[in-house]
Amino acid sequence: MPDSQPVPGKDFQDRLQQLRRRVPQIFIDPGTVLYIGARAKRHDYIEEFFAVGNVITVIEVFPRNVEEMRANQCVSKVIAGDVCEIEKHGLGKFDYVVWWHGPEHVTKKKAFPTIGKLEQMSRRAVIFGMPLGRVEQRKAYQNTYEAHRSFWYKSDWKKLGYRAVSIGRQGDMGSHLLAWKAIVP
Repeated sequence: MPDSQPVPGKDFQDRLQQLRRRVPQIFIDPGTVLYIGARAKRHDYIEEFFAVGNVITVIEVFPRNVEEMRANQCVSKVIAGDVCEIEKHGLGKFDYVVWWHGPEHVTKKKAFPTIGKLEQMSRRAVIFGMPLGRVEQRKAYQNTYEAHRSFWYKSDWKKLGYRAVSIGRQGDMGSHLLAWKAIVP
């Protein structure tokens, strides 16, 4: 694993195991991945996706994170932009769309239409990760985009036609909600 990311802890490993078990195709049938939101010290599973042959494009809104991610050798392209305005970038389709610990950083009013746009961009699966329930977080490292602006529950995703599973207790720091949907042509 590159020096830019801390050694993964138990939460990282538990989430990776859950992801491998629930959405194995991204690890066994590689393709193109749109990964939303990343920084040098937090870009979970990019190395794992890359190691099995996925070609990764990142879209990130915070300028310092964009520059840091451009140095990541696992990423083929980094786009500076807001996922809620994804259509402005003319990106086309990807096999997999991954918004990992990001939906909570936008309001649900913005997230719901964005989720629909991301589904239209995916050929195989759309994958989301986020804290389970109300987990407060403010801006970090002068990045106001790091604040949590919404809180997500399994029921939110099930209403949208997603499968959803969790780790940890609702509302606890370190809790995790995985939601995914296979795209059927």
